[in-house]
Amino acid sequence: MIVRGARERLRHDRTAYDLVVLDAFGDNLVPVELVTREFFAVADSRLAPGGLLAVAFEAQGWDDVLVRSLAATLRTRFATVIALPTGEPPNTLGSVVLLAAHGPIDFTGDLPEPHDYLNAPLDHWTVVQMNHAWTSGFAPDPRGAVVLTDDRNPADLWGDRINQAARAELHGFFGRGEGW
Repeated sequence: MIVRGARERLRHDRTAYDLVVLDAFGDNLVPVELVTREFFAVADSRLAPGGLLAVAFEAQGWDDVLVRSLAATLRTRFATVIALPTGEPPNTLGSVVLLAAHGPIDFTGDLPEPHDYLNAPLDHWTVVQMNHAWTSGFAPDPRGAVVLTDDRNPADLWGDRINQAARAELHGFFGRGEGW
């Protein structure tokens, strides 16, 4: 696991990975240096043949500009990009995982059955979300999307918008308390 300096670390690393996971979007902060065409080229250079790049983040709906732009940026390097959303309905705040590969992404394994986890609520919810993501997977529409580069990258602004939506949802769930 690489916690800091992922771009520099991958640039100097010579290991070939079957899977590179980018999950660096804490508090909906979009690390702009990790979502560019240039970074994805570095990450791609560390993938073994048949390897997969996964990017996990939050978005305001399946068609959010961040989803479309990250997918369009990944497509500058990878032949296949699919989105696995967890939010429902499709226009709501939720997690999305983008998977990118040079060839087809074929999930042939059996998904766990949610009813097998009814006695473990957290595990049940995890399995429900996993099933939802895989059965709802889609190729994001790149039309009108910005390809993110080191020189052109409004992703931090989109992340701020998503952060504000997440805070509003949180306050809606818990209510506004004294001093909030």
